[in-house]
Amino acid sequence: MDQTDPYVRWLGKNKNVYEIGGIVWTLYHGALVPASAKPQPIRLDPKEADELLRKSGAAFIRYFSKTFDEPTEFWYTACKDYSYESCSSETKRQIRRAYETCSVQRVDPGWLAANGYDCYAAAFARYQHARPISKESFKNLCLEATGGPFDYWAAFVKGQLAGFQKCIVGDDYVAGVVLKVHPDLLRFRPVYALADTVLKTYVGEQNKVVIAGFRSVVHKTNLHDFVLRFGYQKLYCDLCLIYRPSLRAAINMLYPLKPLMDRIPADLTWKLRVLLAQEKIKRSFM
Repeated sequence: MDQTDPYVRWLGKNKNVYEIGGIVWTLYHGALVPASAKPQPIRLDPKEADELLRKSGAAFIRYFSKTFDEPTEFWYTACKDYSYESCSSETKRQIRRAYETCSVQRVDPGWLAANGYDCYAAAFARYQHARPISKESFKNLCLEATGGPFDYWAAFVKGQLAGFQKCIVGDDYVAGVVLKVHPDLLRFRPVYALADTVLKTYVGEQNKVVIAGFRSVVHKTNLHDFVLRFGYQKLYCDLCLIYRPSLRAAINMLYPLKPLMDRIPADLTWKLRVLLAQEKIKRSFM
């Protein structure tokens, strides 16, 4: 199943991956997650989980096992039907105004490596508890995508890079994995121009599903509410977490203290707050 995914094949050649039961997994910030960027329910038995943790050295495994028709505490957003005419009158107005000052074009990884860092780093001025990687690391991250199943889209305002989006391109889906916008140029609405261009290209012309990713566990972001304006839908699912025994014991011990942790300055407890926040989501399905 996963082996037919162009992105999974690329990961297998360029990153550490772990396969069991026909599913390929990869490491992401110390956690083991499904390698495919196309969300799929997964069944994982305890023996398989133990083997994956042992082989990968991951602190925990994160995935979902089923979807729901009713709202839950966890979801991802995806768009399978888009047209400009189907948007609300306000969204159409914002798109029109965006194209008055913005132009959008596909750029190659080499171009972004050479020209994208200032926009990327400036975007972090709007974030809490996150810092940009170094210029050299950004350059390498862009260049390693050369020849892979990726598209980069850039929005320009008077020749200046106002924002860019990195997309993973599969056979029947596209996943937006990076979206950065220069805060000084937000008023020109580059996000509207990027969103419209990406959806027209992949949904309208290529009949693919475009995925905006899962809800953030702790970051306050309006991304998912924003993309709903373009025809995205929230697809509700559960959240499964399988820990190493030592981490599971620590989570169980500290979880009752979550209200206290939430009042401590986040810079001191950020990683722990992330773990406890996702544990809270997981327990909402028990």
